Amino acid sequence: MGINIRDLVIVLPGIMGSVLERENTEVWGLSGRAFSTYLFSGGKSISDLILSADDDLDADYAPDGVRATRLVSDLQILPGFWKVDGYDRLIRFLLENLNVADGANLLQFPYDWRRDNRASAKRLARLIDRELHRWRRESGHSDAKVVLLAHSMGGLVARYYTEVLGGWLNCRALITFGTPFRGSVKALNYILNGHTIGWTDVSPMLRSLPSTYQLLPTYPCIEMGGGAVIRPTELGDGGQLDLTRAKAGRAFHDEINAALQSNVLRSDYQSSYRLQPVIGIEQETLQSVRYSAGAFDPTEGLSTNIDTQLSYGDGTVPLASAIPLELSGNWALPFYAETHACIQNNVQVLDALREWLRQSQVKRLANLKGPSESAESPITSPLPRPFIRLVVADQYSDNESIDIVADVHAEAEPKSVTAIISSNDAQEYPRQINLQRRDSRWQGRMPSSPPGRYRIKVRCDGPQDLMPPSVSDVFQVAPTGH
Repeated sequence: MGINIRDLVIVLPGIMGSVLERENTEVWGLSGRAFSTYLFSGGKSISDLILSADDDLDADYAPDGVRATRLVSDLQILPGFWKVDGYDRLIRFLLENLNVADGANLLQFPYDWRRDNRASAKRLARLIDRELHRWRRESGHSDAKVVLLAHSMGGLVARYYTEVLGGWLNCRALITFGTPFRGSVKALNYILNGHTIGWTDVSPMLRSLPSTYQLLPTYPCIEMGGGAVIRPTELGDGGQLDLTRAKAGRAFHDEINAALQSNVLRSDYQSSYRLQPVIGIEQETLQSVRYSAGAFDPTEGLSTNIDTQLSYGDGTVPLASAIPLELSGNWALPFYAETHACIQNNVQVLDALREWLRQSQVKRLANLKGPSESAESPITSPLPRPFIRLVVADQYSDNESIDIVADVHAEAEPKSVTAIISSNDAQEYPRQINLQRRDSRWQGRMPSSPPGRYRIKVRCDGPQDLMPPSVSDVFQVAPTGH
């Protein structure tokens, strides 16, 4: 029997994690024909997603008729640009572990990720107003609230709803997986330097999206030389970054932070609503941009203004950015050595999620105390945990071998380190590759594989309490010449 949940649970995907349709035809979803269309159409389909600046934020849909219809279900990847291990596993986990029913008190919230996140947050508010009222009436739980589970940019949508739109009054918890609360250098790199997939330039589409600018880092991360480190909004005019749009993107975060400063003064905010981030760590992640000779070079090195303890991240979101501003001093946050594409499906994360959801339903726990005891607990620093840092490319050709590199940090020497590779498309998988220690890293090579999408999981064999948890990622094998 699953955990009894009296609340309404809603899952929000990250950027590009919702299937988009126009007139019942998929225009973004990467399934079957749509995937081939995006990669090999020469850019026509991508250009169709360029968003007009004339967008009514109170409207349910963008003016070009595009609608978000469902969450991306399974592994999808555009090499070097975007990837996600889908949301079906998360949904299935919730259905198997909670006493919830899909469409009753478990809902999915696809949204048009191209639009200003304010528009999506307002649409989320309308959905919750309607569905929470329905659920309270149908279930008899008059005190039911909403629990939001949000991956990546979905956390920013939910955050605007809870803080600016007053959604915290109806929200028991917001649990985020790899949300860039302070932005992502990866988004900055796409705007400054553009991005091409094959012969398709996706840069004009990305630069047209308000959501892309709302993903820019809010903190200084551009090294200009001579010790100067500036924010994206402090760049001069010119180049590919639209300064007006950058400032508008920053205003989105400022609006959230201003509302937060007001909300935290209320005792009912502190006692009835919880923000719980899940933070990916120890994966190679872009951290800063260095300007030299007219070029902006992204780097995994921290800018000089950031503490070196904040190195790495989940491969997309830097460690510092995955921590909400108001939790900057909280040492007991949950950190997992996992990649951005897979963090919402990580076994350890899902185990923790189950217990967080269980605890969210507990009543009157604070009353179980002695007469002189306080219900408050001091924040303690967690012990360092073993981890694996996985390095694998986004794409390989079907005529090249697949190199696997893992930095293993364990409290004892592993007996073995193994990579398990499974395929979404080929039946002869999974395959197991035993990695060999070479200097400070464990490395292995898998022979060439047929075209398709693959998952990789690296695990260590040894005393369980001394070994790091497994880590996962996804990659693609493309036909030769693509």
